[in-house]
Amino acid sequence: MRGKLVVIKPSDNGEAFRKPDIREEEIYGPIDIVEVLDKVKAGLDGGTLEQVPNFTTYDGQRCVAFCDEDGKGKGLKYNYHGTALLWLAHTIAMSGDALFVQRGDYIAGPLVIIAGDDELINSL
Repeated sequence: MRGKLVVIKPSDNGEAFRKPDIREEEIYGPIDIVEVLDKVKAGLDGGTLEQVPNFTTYDGQRCVAFCDEDGKGKGLKYNYHGTALLWLAHTIAMSGDALFVQRGDYIAGPLVIIAGDDELINSL
């Protein structure tokens, strides 16, 4: 069982071409789901957990992604890098048809991704 927990936060000034704040932590061996969920919640800065639909691929691995359920309503910053990854994941999941997600859906605030081998993802 091997993978990584990735937290992608919007750039400080909200500009599209600034380097995003990306933090990765390796995950090895049997996982404690409560501990992993605590890390996911911490990555969301206390937001309410929402799984991002159809976000199933990251860096060539299976994944599960989470964002703040009310990030847009709270006025959290637009996450350019997270949104680009969302569109890419939807394109892969929908065999090239990403038009439905590009009509306005985006990631507001942090994006947390758990990516890894089948054993890790299936244990979540």
